Amino acid sequence: MEVKQFRKKDLTSRIFKITIKLGLNTILAIKLLQLVNISMHMIEHQNSIISLVKSQLVKLNQMTGRVDHLFSVDSRDYMLREHREWIENNHVRILWTTTAPFPSVE
Repeated sequence: MEVKQFRKKDLTSRIFKITIKLGLNTILAIKLLQLVNISMHMIEHQNSIISLVKSQLVKLNQMTGRVDHLFSVDSRDYMLREHREWIENNHVRILWTTTAPFPSVE
C-alpha cells in the first residue's frame, strides 16, 4: 500500500515538474519570437534612417559644390545666371562687392 502511494506521489510530482517545464519553455519561445519581431522592426527603421542620411549626403555634396562656386571669382555672373528667372520685372538685384577679400586687423 505504501509503495503504491509513493509511486502515485512520484508520478504526480513528475507530471507537475513536466508541466512547469513545458510552461516555462512556452513562455521562453514566445518571448524569443517577440524579441525577433522587435529586432526586425529596429533593423527596418535603421535601414530607413541610413537611406535618408545617404540621400541627404548627396544633396549636401551637390550644395557644397554650388556654394564653392558661388564664392569663386566669377560668382557675380553665376548668381545672375542662376537666379535671373527669379528677378521680377522692374526689380533690381543688388550684389555687393569689396575690393579687399577680408578686412585687415591692425
